[in-house]
Amino acid sequence: MEERKRWLLEQPVAVLVAHAQECGVDISGCTEKTELVQYILDGEPTQFGGWRENDDIPSEGRAQLASDASRSTRRQLTAEISADAELARRLQAEEDTRAKD
Repeated sequence: MEERKRWLLEQPVAVLVAHAQECGVDISGCTEKTELVQYILDGEPTQFGGWRENDDIPSEGRAQLASDASRSTRRQLTAEISADAELARRLQAEEDTRAKD
């Protein structure tokens, strides 16, 4: 656990934020890097070293939480990609309209 914490503290904040989002860890309200690392340690799934054996969450529950976080992240990314594609279409249409004038 301490080794994992040390390793996380060595990472840039941007990497930690991306990892937290990937794991579905809510980091809203984090103002310091150490706090961000603690949120990650408390919330990341086991494949990244989180949810230690003495946690109250049974293994089936951990798997479900990780799966739910993954689905939520995929949905969010899909929505963002769709919004970006829509914006690109609108901008292209505006550019095409201006080119015709």
